[in-house]
Amino acid sequence: MLMRLQSLNDRLFREFEKIQEEMNRLFEEAFRQEPARPGVLSRLKARLNNLFAQARSKAQELLRSSSTESTEEEASIIPAADIYESHGDYVLQLDMPGADKKRIQITYEPPLLTVEGRTNRVRRSKGEELLYTDLRQGTYRRAFTLPEDIHAEKITAHFENGVLTVRVPKSRQVVEISKKIEITHPE
Repeated sequence: MLMRLQSLNDRLFREFEKIQEEMNRLFEEAFRQEPARPGVLSRLKARLNNLFAQARSKAQELLRSSSTESTEEEASIIPAADIYESHGDYVLQLDMPGADKKRIQITYEPPLLTVEGRTNRVRRSKGEELLYTDLRQGTYRRAFTLPEDIHAEKITAHFENGVLTVRVPKSRQVVEISKKIEITHPE
């Protein structure tokens, strides 16, 4: 059953990617014929990429929850986020209560910055019976489409009190590189 869901998952994501590529191609053709204001196309593509990233995350969550073999610990959690500009950087703050810093991975594959992390399993003493819980356990996952004007080599992150802060410095030139971002201690 799990292998069949993984195969379905892979096919579903390939279809999302095909649709996303086709929409990007159509917009590029449309704007080539009628030039728009500077930055309109890149902002539109970024918004589309972000929508598809969110759709992929939601589809993955639905697939996981439909598995008969899944447990509460395997739940997918989309962390709440704030994004703002500060001193020439884009700053992303993600609320990830219960996440283990050692189990958080941040990767940048242009144009997507992906954050994944797992919560620590809550251990109970023998004889304790859970009566009610609002605490979620599972995997945090969220992807963000970053603009082209960033300095990927200088992306930094730190995690404190359940909040992950990712700083993305702006750049004057566009350089596309992939990168895994290490989490450091706040200064």
